[in-house]
Amino acid sequence: TAGYMHHQYCMHINKQGQTIQCSIYEEDKNCIADHLIPFREAHFTYWDQRMNTDC
Repeated sequence: TAGYMHHQYCMHINKQGQTIQCSIYEEDKNCIADHLIPFREAHFTYWDQRMNTDC
């Protein structure tokens, strides 16, 4: 159901400033490719854009 969407994906902002949807259940190549970004990179939940430290 749509209510669980926010548990499945996170929004990741890569070093080019582009927002990418990343799965939290598997290693997402789109996100792993940017693993050298500074630690303060922005992560947001897909559902409500709140800060998500589990992502």
